[in-house]
Amino acid sequence: MRAIRAATRILPAHVLQRVERLLVLDHPVGPERFEYDAQTKQAQFACLGDANDADARAHALRDLLLGFARVDAEAPFGIQLGDADRKAFDSFVERWYPRCAEIVANLAPREPRPERRLMYIEYKGDGIVGPARIGWVTFSKSGKTVNYRGHRFASLAGHGFKANYFDEDTGDHYWISGCKKDGSDALYSTTIEIDDDAREEYWVKLRGLPERKHQAKLRSVGRNR
Repeated sequence: MRAIRAATRILPAHVLQRVERLLVLDHPVGPERFEYDAQTKQAQFACLGDANDADARAHALRDLLLGFARVDAEAPFGIQLGDADRKAFDSFVERWYPRCAEIVANLAPREPRPERRLMYIEYKGDGIVGPARIGWVTFSKSGKTVNYRGHRFASLAGHGFKANYFDEDTGDHYWISGCKKDGSDALYSTTIEIDDDAREEYWVKLRGLPERKHQAKLRSVGRNR
């Protein structure tokens, strides 16, 4: 979809104005890959084939431009095109294909969004037990550091006592781990606060307790009482 938007944005304005919405689908909705409804100004384009195959991408771009050429010419849709029909729009396709193909080729690869996980984060700076939170964290590409609410935590690599990460800014130690389905995250009795955007995931999907999805705190008795 990103490549299609980038490729078509250079087309003539009067053509783009006729298509207020372009839906990209994985299956055709008519005889041709590009179908258009002049009344709703909605177009549908079937993006078929392997996106990593250069020939498939080139063929798709040509079919896309063919569709816009038909829109420009106010040609009928919902019919199967023959070779002669396609040839009638060659001038538009050949005019715009090189420029559109260049734009697609020069698209910078999009950085993947960091994967986030629901984690238990307990402060250990004052001893073996401290206040804790449950919230969404993201990991670095290497997986060695954790990011949570503006803080960056690095691994203690097995050198912490009842802790496995430290805050790179303050040096404070923390225990950070995946949340357990039975709620037994704390080693010792402590209060756990659950972030607003994590409550439904925690209570409904993880714990299976939808009636508690608005509960912001819980008291854990700890595994070591």
